[in-house]
Amino acid sequence: MHLLFSNLLFDQEIIRALSWTLIHSLWQGMVLAMLAGSIIFFTKTAKPALRYNLLTGALLIFIAVAAVTFCRQIIKEAPVVKVLEELPATVNVLQPVTGPLVAKGNLPLVTQAINLFNDNAGWIVLLWVAMIAFRCIQLTAGLYGVHQLKRKQIFSPGEYWVDRKNDLCRELQINRRVLLLQSGIIKMPAVIGYLKPVILFPAGMLTSLPVEEVEAILIHELAHIRRQDFLVNMLQHITEIVFFFNPAVKWVSSLIRQERENCCDDIAIDQTADKRNYINALIAFQGLDMRLVPPLANAFATEKNHLMNRVKRIIYNNNKSLNNMEKKFLAAGMIVTSIFIFAFASNNLQTRVAEKSTVSINTDNPVNENSIQNVAVADTVPARNKNEKHLLSGTINTTVDGSKYKIVTEKGKVVELYVEDKQVPAEKWSGYKSITDKILLQMKLDMEQSEKDMEQSKKDMEQSRLGMIQAEKEMALSKLEMEKSKLEMEQDMEQGKKDMDEAKKDMEESKLKMEQEKIDMELQQKKMAEDMAQAKIDMAQEQIDMQQSKKDMEQAKKDMQVAKKDMEESKKLQEKIIGDLIKEKIIKDKSELKSYKLSNDELIVNGVKQPDAIHKKFREKYVKGGNWTMAYNYNYNQNINTNVK
Repeated sequence: MHLLFSNLLFDQEIIRALSWTLIHSLWQGMVLAMLAGSIIFFTKTAKPALRYNLLTGALLIFIAVAAVTFCRQIIKEAPVVKVLEELPATVNVLQPVTGPLVAKGNLPLVTQAINLFNDNAGWIVLLWVAMIAFRCIQLTAGLYGVHQLKRKQIFSPGEYWVDRKNDLCRELQINRRVLLLQSGIIKMPAVIGYLKPVILFPAGMLTSLPVEEVEAILIHELAHIRRQDFLVNMLQHITEIVFFFNPAVKWVSSLIRQERENCCDDIAIDQTADKRNYINALIAFQGLDMRLVPPLANAFATEKNHLMNRVKRIIYNNNKSLNNMEKKFLAAGMIVTSIFIFAFASNNLQTRVAEKSTVSINTDNPVNENSIQNVAVADTVPARNKNEKHLLSGTINTTVDGSKYKIVTEKGKVVELYVEDKQVPAEKWSGYKSITDKILLQMKLDMEQSEKDMEQSKKDMEQSRLGMIQAEKEMALSKLEMEKSKLEMEQDMEQGKKDMDEAKKDMEESKLKMEQEKIDMELQQKKMAEDMAQAKIDMAQEQIDMQQSKKDMEQAKKDMQVAKKDMEESKKLQEKIIGDLIKEKIIKDKSELKSYKLSNDELIVNGVKQPDAIHKKFREKYVKGGNWTMAYNYNYNQNINTNVK
C-alpha cells in the first residue's frame, strides 16, 4: 500500500525528505522546549505581553527551521535526481553495489537506524498523512461548529450592552465592527471569527452578574479582538496538527495560550482599574465544565487549574515559572537531544559515502551492440595487487543488453571471458573489447573513489571521536550543573511551598470575605425581588385605574353626545315656538323677541303676560306635563334654559 502511495502521490525523494524532516523535528522540538523554558525562567518578572511575543516568536522559528530542514533534505536528494534527468533515454542506472568496506550485519547501531528509517520512509509518511487527514477533518468540523454557534439559539443583549460595547470599542481603538450576542448553547464567554468577530455571552449572564463584572469580561474579550489572537490561535492549531507527535510543540503552544489570557487579563484590569470585580468574575466560572468551551474560540476561561493560576497571578503579581516536572523534562530532553545530534553527526559522512556507493551511472553514447545498459556488480569485488594499485584482479559478473557476462581479470588484463555462462575463446575477445574496457574502466574509477571516501571517512571518524570525548566532558559539566540546579530547585520549592501556604491562607480569607459578600448580595437580590414584586402590584393597580378612567371618559363622551343631541332638539323646539309667536302675531319677527317664558301657569313674551287662550294653545302643544318651564333671553346669547322638575 505504501508503494502505491509513494508512486501516486509523492516522488520517493519527497517521501524521504518528509520522513527525515519529521524525525529531525523531534530534536528540534526539544531545542524549542529548552528555548521556551529559558524564556519562562528568565522572564519571571516581565509583563505577559513580552513573554507571549517571545514564545510566539520561538514557535515561528521552529516552523521556519522545519521548513528549511525539508528544503535541505530535498536538496540532499537533488544531485541523484539531476543526474537521472540529464541521462539520455537510452542510458539506465547501474544496480546498487554492496561495498567492500562493512558488511550489512556489522553496521553501527545508528547507521542501522538510519537505514531502517530510509527503508520505512513510505510507511512513516503514509501514517503521518493519514493522521493529518483525520486531524484536518476534526479541524473542519470544529470550524463548522464554531460557525454554527453564531447562528443557533442567539438572542439580543439589549440596547444598554450594545451601546456599552460600542463605547469600549472606541476606547480600545477597535475599528472593526464587533457583534455582541447572547447564546443558549455556550457556557463561557467567547470570541469567534476574525473578519467579522462575534462575542458570545451565555444567555442570562448579562443580568445575573453585576454590571462591573460583566464589563470586565467584555473588555477581556474585546482585548482578544484588538490583539488579533484568532489568527495566532489558528496557526497554533495547524502547527499542532502537522506536529501532532511532538510533545514539545504541544507544551509550548499551551504556554502561549496561558500568556495570551494573561495579556487580556492585564488589559481588562488596566481598563477597569478594579482587580476585585475581575477576580470575582474569574471565580464565578470555577465550577463550570471546561469541556463545553469551543476549542477554536478565545474563551474567557479554559482549564480550571489555569483559571486559579490566573487569579493567583493577579493577586500576587507572580508570573508562571517552571515546575519540578517541567525542569526534569527539559533536563532529560537536553541530554537526549545532545546524544542524538552527536550520534547523527558522527555518522553523517558515513551515510553520504554509503549513498554514493549505492548509485553508479553509465554515461556512454546511445546504445549499440557494444554499449552498456544495465551493469549489476556482484558482491565479489575484484582484488588489487598492492604493488599495482590501479590494476584490477578478480571476477566481475555483469549484464549487458540482456546478456550475462563474466570477466576474470589479472593485473588489469582479461584472462577469461564468459557470455551466458559460455566461455568465449581468446581469438574472439576482440569483438567484446569495447564492452570489457568500459566495465574495467568503470570499476577502476569506482575503486579510486571508494578509496578516497575511505580516507575522508577515517578523518571524519577521528574528528567525531574527539567530538564525543568533548561531549562527554560537557555532559559531566552539565551533570554538575544539574545537581546545582537541583539544590536550587529544592530551595525554590521550599520557598514556593511557604508562599503557597500563605497564598492558601489569603485565599481562604478571601473566600470567606466573598462568601459574606455573596450573602449580602443574595439579601440585596431578595430585597430587589420584593421591591420588583411590589412595583408589579402598583403597576397592576395603575393599569386598573387607567382602565376605569378610560371607561369614565367613554361614559362622559356618551353623555356629551346625548347632551348635544338634547341641545339640538331644544334648539329646534325653540325655533318652532318663535315661529308660532310670529304666526300668532305676538311679535313681527325674531328680531323683536327679547325673551319669553313658557310654563304650565303662564306665557310671558318680552315681559308681557299673554292671554289665557294663547297660553292654553302653547301649553297644549309644547308643555309635556309636570313642573316644566322653557325660557329664552336674548341678553344671554340666546341660550335656551330648560328646567324639567
